[in-house]
Amino acid sequence: MAACPGSTQRFNIMKESSFPGSALTEECLQHFQKGSNLAYITIVCHFSKPLGSFVSRFTGNATATAEIVEDSFNKLWLRHEIMCTAAGIEAFLFTVARHGCLLYQQQYNHH
Repeated sequence: MAACPGSTQRFNIMKESSFPGSALTEECLQHFQKGSNLAYITIVCHFSKPLGSFVSRFTGNATATAEIVEDSFNKLWLRHEIMCTAAGIEAFLFTVARHGCLLYQQQYNHH
């Protein structure tokens, strides 16, 4: 998974960037649209915990949760050029994750 750096590393990364904390500023969103890895890390840090909690409630499985969350962020990255708002990014991530959870439950119920 595109892991959020440790707290010390995260502070240094964010301090060096123009994106304070893990806030999704307009500037951060613009850089994400242009393909900035630092903006992507900021977005991952911002959404990984709530997305992981959401997925975990469906799967109850740490490995499946990590895979679904990773897949959600990978799909977000593939569409970074069209993502322009924090709300749009959040909606996209949770929709993709929900779909991943439903597929996981279908597979799990068939075994």
